[in-house]
Amino acid sequence: MVGTTLEICAPTWSGPMSSGLIRRRLYTAVLGLGLAWGLAGCDDSPSGRFYSGSVQTELGAPGSALLVFMGEGLIGVEGTGGTLGWAGAVSGDPGEMRVLLIDPDPSGAMTFRLLVEDPSTPRPTVSVLQLMDRQNEWLQAEQIRIPLGR
Repeated sequence: MVGTTLEICAPTWSGPMSSGLIRRRLYTAVLGLGLAWGLAGCDDSPSGRFYSGSVQTELGAPGSALLVFMGEGLIGVEGTGGTLGWAGAVSGDPGEMRVLLIDPDPSGAMTFRLLVEDPSTPRPTVSVLQLMDRQNEWLQAEQIRIPLGR
């Protein structure tokens, strides 16, 4: 933090613990506290490095979806809101990734995060390979939407 001043005053008594030992312990404690405070501000999450998405049809959320994402720097996928997600790169094409999403509980939404290396790259495109309903039957949906947002 800019402009924050911390003053440390060591006690001036004598006894079994000399003032030098107390001063070293105080400095160690302050340094440790400062380090912990500094690390608490570090965020290791991929914020800004993902697109939030969902699979939507006029029939509601499917039970499972097999999708293909095309784009630069695709890393993987995370299911959110109860959705499970798996991703695998297509061999020979680093810009293509197949994604399987499963919504085991009828939550009404199939949501996910698509992780990317660099958020400045163009938005990936997505194609639907297969949709299944909750009874593992092919889902013939006329209108399928997969919006990707930040």
